[in-house]
Amino acid sequence: MKQIIKLSILSLAIVVFVGCQAKDRDMRKVVGKVTYNGSPVEEALIQFVPLDDSGLAASGQTDADGN
Repeated sequence: MKQIIKLSILSLAIVVFVGCQAKDRDMRKVVGKVTYNGSPVEEALIQFVPLDDSGLAASGQTDADGN
């Protein structure tokens, strides 16, 4: 059982490491504020979904000020 857990952790680490190596994408920083009725929205999940296969999906969560 311990070997299965160790193998699972190693596999996850490899996937994360390989995923972090995709630096050939043209990344951009996105900034803004999410509001509702003029008040900032805290902990809103924002998702960007590409229109085609050439894009990269991204997500983030707003802070207490809606940023």
